[in-house]
Order: sequence, then C-alpha cells, then structure tokens
Amino acid sequence: MTRWTPYRVVGPTACLVAGMLAVSSGGLRAEAPGPGLTPGTPDRPPGTMPCDLPAWTNDTDPAGLNVRAAPHRAARILGRLPAPLRFRPERDVERPPDGLWRVPFRIVGHRDGWFLIEGATPPGPDDVLLPPGLPATFTGRGWVAAGMVGSSLDYAGQGDGLYEAPHLGAGRRPAHDGWGAALGPEAIPRRLLACEGRWGQVESHDGVTGWWPRFCAAQVTNCN
Repeated sequence: MTRWTPYRVVGPTACLVAGMLAVSSGGLRAEAPGPGLTPGTPDRPPGTMPCDLPAWTNDTDPAGLNVRAAPHRAARILGRLPAPLRFRPERDVERPPDGLWRVPFRIVGHRDGWFLIEGATPPGPDDVLLPPGLPATFTGRGWVAAGMVGSSLDYAGQGDGLYEAPHLGAGRRPAHDGWGAALGPEAIPRRLLACEGRWGQVESHDGVTGWWPRFCAAQVTNCN
C-alpha cells in the first residue's frame, strides 16, 4: 500500500513523483523540512544567548508545538512539533518510563522566554511506523516557547540540588522531582526556563528555580 505526502521521508522506499513523495506504509516517518532560518549554522540573531542543550517538547496540544520565525507569538509559524505520544511500536522496544515518546531537538539559543532550536526528529525509535494523522515534525531552525520544553539532568553536576547561578562555584538549592525525591542527576525537572552555554535554568516540581550544568534528552536510558 502507498500513501502520499509532501514531506521529506526517512526510509528506503520513497520516490519523487510530480513534486510529491510516494511512501511505503512500512515503518517510514514524515518530516517537514524547515524554510526560513538556516539550520546547522553557528550564527544566531542579535540578542540571542548562545546555548547547546539537548531537549524535548512537553506541549500536549494535539495540534503540536508551534515553531516560529522569531521569538514572539505574532511571528510566522514555520512548522510544528508533535505532542508527546503514547503508542505501541510494531516490534518490542524499550519505552520511556512514563510511556510517552517526545520529539527531541537541540537548543542553540535563548532570548526573552524563547528557545532557538534545530534538528528535531519524530518521536519514537527511528524505524517504527508512527500512528496516522500525526503532524509532520519540523526539522529546521526556529523558535519555541520556553515553557513548553523539557529535558533531564545529566551527571555533570553530581550531588543533589540546583545551582544558584550558572557556574560550579555557586551555592546549591534543595529541590524535588515529581515523586518528591531530591532533584539531582537523571531527574526530570518540571520545565526548562533558560540557558547559557551548556547550562540550563529549570523549575523543579516543588517550585524551586535554579541552574544545572549538563542535560540529557535520551528517553529510554541515560547519557553516560
């Protein structure tokens, strides 16, 4: 069986016909290439704080998280990132602890409550068939609202508690995750707020705000 889509498709059996892609229904994944902002380049718009963090989308809107051309809500929508997805792959694979697959991407900048991202990939393992009707994943560079973004804490900080400032000499603040345990390596904070280099400012589930020096967006294992 063949289905048709205007999007770029990752997989071995796609062919270009009259400007469309003919796609086999077996385990392929649609991705929408990004117009406008150029991905994979070191340049960032003026006033953007350079960052380098792996992250994922937390937006539960079925329509997906808007990726915009500039860091404000009136900016043009370039594409969308699908909401966290609960589905059973056709083969037995390890799943995230909460059963939700999230779209991963790279944060390359921050400005005024927005993250500049690029390199998003569809949710779930690379070689499984996604449910029908899922929005195509925007893979280019663009801006997303910071409140809709999450990640997990990597081992770089060691010990529990958030840093009061983005450097290892800063004081620490006690904080807790969604199960009431001390917030530390491998924990998932409530949300990611800002970034500076590889440091990220987060809010814990008990409302504590602070910084962590390294992050991990692996969803079924740690990054060590």
